[in-house]
Amino acid sequence: MCGDNIGKQDQYAASFGGLNLIEFNEDDSVVVSPVICKPETILRMEESILVFYTGRTRSASSLLNDLSKNMKRPRKRALMSDMVTMAYDMRDLLEADDVDFVGELLDKNWQLKRQLTVGISDAQIDDLYNKGILAGATGGKLLGAGNGGFIMFFAPKEKHVNIKKAMKNLKCIPFSFESGGSKIVFSD
Repeated sequence: MCGDNIGKQDQYAASFGGLNLIEFNEDDSVVVSPVICKPETILRMEESILVFYTGRTRSASSLLNDLSKNMKRPRKRALMSDMVTMAYDMRDLLEADDVDFVGELLDKNWQLKRQLTVGISDAQIDDLYNKGILAGATGGKLLGAGNGGFIMFFAPKEKHVNIKKAMKNLKCIPFSFESGGSKIVFSD
């Protein structure tokens, strides 16, 4: 409606809440399937995630326009296909109540996402990511379209102090999953 290419996943995630596999089909239909795992698995995930604000803002529109154009190229479509496969792999891990390889899978996904279009990452973002990995994170990614916003790391709790020290110039944002979706909290 606004004439900009924007992603849809954030709106669906906010609407439904919880852990879901969200499938965006070529016919524009969307299927949201809950990821069923034990409460302890969700708690372990929450306890392993650190989110930092990079202090950088950007318009996602231009990145998403470039990404949309790149999806016409076979190599970029193959990268995206690999990322989609990883979403199913992540669902399978979580439904098996196994979070041991979540960080590794996030790292593989981030390495692919960086290749989709110029501008998703840059030297400063790469430096932050590498500092987090060297401090003990098993994986992570920049959240959103790229080139700013929030960076997330997945790490054992005992590594969190080291990661926070490595990100000393960034604000650490409290994080937890939201099991419910959007709600109307005020109505005339």
